[in-house]
Order: sequence, then C-alpha cells, then structure tokens
Amino acid sequence: MEQFKYSEEFKKTAVQKLLNRGSRLAEEISKEPGVALSTLHRWKTELGYKGEIKSTSPRPQDRNPEEMLRLLIEFEKTPEEKRG
Repeated sequence: MEQFKYSEEFKKTAVQKLLNRGSRLAEEISKEPGVALSTLHRWKTELGYKGEIKSTSPRPQDRNPEEMLRLLIEFEKTPEEKRG
C-alpha cells in the first residue's frame, strides 16, 4: 500500500475541520481530505490538540435520568417499523 507524506499545514487544516465540524459526523469530515478517521485522530494527538473530539450524540451514561425517561417514552411512542 502506498503511503503519502502530508505537510504539517495539511494535517493542521484537516484536524481543525474535524474539531470544528459542528453536527457533521467525524467520518464525513475524514472523507474530505481522503484520509482514514484513525489518521485524523493520530494527527490530532501528534499536533498536541488536547480537546476531546466529541460525538454528535451523548453516551447513554452521560444523560441525566429525566432525559433518559423522556427518550424512553419517545421511543415507546415510535412505531416498530421506524425504530432503529
């Protein structure tokens, strides 16, 4: 497999796009420069970015009990054929 040598500026730009992606998925951002998501994560570490790359949806354990109950009620109201 051929390996490419990317410039420091290219890496910084790609990582900045990842960190400032808003609601877009990280996988979507990684396709723009044509690199694997794991590569972007490695570049983030190599470049010294300390901020966490956050998912667009919180983990279940990060939700408070009220939010969990609201989501459960919402899920139960959803027709079975539309449930994921």
